[in-house]
Amino acid sequence: DKAGIYTLAENASGIVYEPVQITDVVGVSYLPIDNSRLHKAIASGASHDAISSAKKALAAQANTGYEYIETTFAELGLMLEGDFAYSPFQFVGGSRHKDNLIGGTKWVVIDVDKSTLSAEDAHFLLEGVNHHIALTSDASNEYKYRVLIELDSYVELSAVAWKYFYTQISEDFGLNADVLPQSQIYFSYSG
Repeated sequence: DKAGIYTLAENASGIVYEPVQITDVVGVSYLPIDNSRLHKAIASGASHDAISSAKKALAAQANTGYEYIETTFAELGLMLEGDFAYSPFQFVGGSRHKDNLIGGTKWVVIDVDKSTLSAEDAHFLLEGVNHHIALTSDASNEYKYRVLIELDSYVELSAVAWKYFYTQISEDFGLNADVLPQSQIYFSYSG
């Protein structure tokens, strides 16, 4: 049924119907970040360990202070042009944690770290699907990127169901994605 979702009620006592929520509004939790240390390490040709250390320092600083706004999927592309930590989910009190997720999402981030498809190939594969593709911290690596895909409707799933949903979307589009939890944050990089 394209208009709703049917689930088995608690104790198999009946069937619960939930109408599909169709909207053009998407929510995003975001946090401006300082990527200068990482940019310097990459630009200087630093070792893999030094770059990894800069990434870990960034992640450690990006656990609290998230703001949640409602916007359009098109405007998410603008966020990808700056230095931000972001998530398609809202966090209670702006603090990232698996137990702090509120509600669902209308978009998904597919993280591709190792692929035989370049970002340009993925863009071609996704023709006809509303999406954004951005390279990660190393702009010279066309095989490591993020794909943001707008969903047809708002989706709210448990952490376990999300993993299967996320995996199925990735496989349907032929993307070799890292399967990441709902509470995962992603980074965008200016330039």
